[in-house]
Amino acid sequence: MPSLIIFLALFCHSSLAATLQDSIPPTKKIFVLEVYGKSPGSGYLQGMTDTSLYMTVLQHPFGHPTFDKTFHYQSIDYIKMRPNGNVGKGALGGVFAGAALGGIIGAATYKECNCIIDFGVGLNIAAGALLGVLPGLGIGIIIGSHKKKFIINGSQQNFDNMRTAFYKSLDKQN
Repeated sequence: MPSLIIFLALFCHSSLAATLQDSIPPTKKIFVLEVYGKSPGSGYLQGMTDTSLYMTVLQHPFGHPTFDKTFHYQSIDYIKMRPNGNVGKGALGGVFAGAALGGIIGAATYKECNCIIDFGVGLNIAAGALLGVLPGLGIGIIIGSHKKKFIINGSQQNFDNMRTAFYKSLDKQN
């Protein structure tokens, strides 16, 4: 029963998040940024020049209008960045890895019983898989939500280094 409640809560949360993100064109939702400095903000990266970041800022999580904002490198202390969708991918991978590991442990710990009813190794595998899902989900979410931090401190050189690292990560993804 608790697993069903958790599943429904995650399903409702993901449906709400998908609905809120529909107001931004899909091509604009590649990277999620958090900018800290003189005027902080968070949202989806739209573009980058030699001196500025352009992003769609999410004002409020319950559907209030979004707006575009420009961050000049001199007003940025640091940036946290992650590809959009990494949390979901991490959660999904964690669920499968946890279920597989739990199933293997369940099969390894099975001891044959001389009882009237012996459900066999299959029940141990299923129980282990079910018990491995939640820890796997938690670990997958933690791994998927990792953000890369770039310290800018208003420096053009640090901003250029961040841009170079960003474009290298784009090349690795394609």
